[in-house]
Amino acid sequence: MGKLVSTETIFLFVLFVLGEFFGNVFNLYRTLVAWDIVTHFVGGALVSSIVISFLHEYLKKYYYAVNVAITLGVGAAWEIIEFLADKMFGLGLQPSLNDTMVDLIMVFSAAVIINLIFWYRKRGSK
Repeated sequence: MGKLVSTETIFLFVLFVLGEFFGNVFNLYRTLVAWDIVTHFVGGALVSSIVISFLHEYLKKYYYAVNVAITLGVGAAWEIIEFLADKMFGLGLQPSLNDTMVDLIMVFSAAVIINLIFWYRKRGSK
């Protein structure tokens, strides 16, 4: 059995938690426009890293597109949760459709990049 949680995944997790913490405690989501974009990119990279490690560990054959689709699904679920929180509690997590689309584009981009890195590493190890 290989290594399911990589050093990179742990790094992304710490980066994501710190991003969420500082974004909420110091109100960086409202004062720095790029903060939300970066945290969604890091979150997408984190999910993609976890999913690809799982796929690699437990499936002999898989397609990288499966990882991208799962990661994008998790990102969409996150956006739905933000939407519901806005409607139920008036939090203002999604100020516009543009914000939601940029968030999903960041998640998608992160998943593609993580898959390219993993593919390149896997190809180089043969």
